[in-house]
Amino acid sequence: MGPLLVISIILFFSGIIYKLYALIRHSKSISLISKYRAISSDHLGNDGIFKSLNLYDRLLLSFQNSRLKSNLLFLLLTSIFHLLVIVTPIGVHAHGILFYHYSGISVASFSDKIADTFTVTIVLFITIFLLRRLFVLSVKRITSLYGLMLPIITALPFVSGFMAYHQVGNYDLMISLHLISAQVLLVMLGWSRLGHIMFIIFSKIFIRSEFSVFKGFRQWGK
Repeated sequence: MGPLLVISIILFFSGIIYKLYALIRHSKSISLISKYRAISSDHLGNDGIFKSLNLYDRLLLSFQNSRLKSNLLFLLLTSIFHLLVIVTPIGVHAHGILFYHYSGISVASFSDKIADTFTVTIVLFITIFLLRRLFVLSVKRITSLYGLMLPIITALPFVSGFMAYHQVGNYDLMISLHLISAQVLLVMLGWSRLGHIMFIIFSKIFIRSEFSVFKGFRQWGK
């Protein structure tokens, strides 16, 4: 395990820990007395309504309050994409071998055909997202250069890893690009908006708001 990988892993976990700290710092615990009270009228407009909702109603309310309700196809695509981005690196056979070498723990892996299919699918999704940010006017208006770079940074480890494995182009160049881009992505998962998927559980379950699924244990505010 090289020093750059060790540093990127440390930065990744330090970013996660900092974000958890920030979430806790900018939210406050709901007292036992008010724990089962409804969300304030600032959120739902009617004190007591949230308490009466069952889990299905809360899920529906959370969905209705999101912009995804107007585009179910995009919701489906983003859900599949996030799942593949998490699962694919874990399931690649070569990664499993390296993990076993360093930890002594064996993990299940995909066949090469499945890993290739997942990788190509991820790159296609990223291409679609990029085109959407470039040509869909409502999205283009709020997309910055930084917003365009994030999908590209996400794609680089998958593209370079695919090309290195199939020996497309110069192998040494591709494997070096794969290692560097993967470490950059790991750091950004800890410190940039790319890590949003790991914190959705807090906004949907632990922190009470109009977008939460459960009643929550904390609410925004110091």
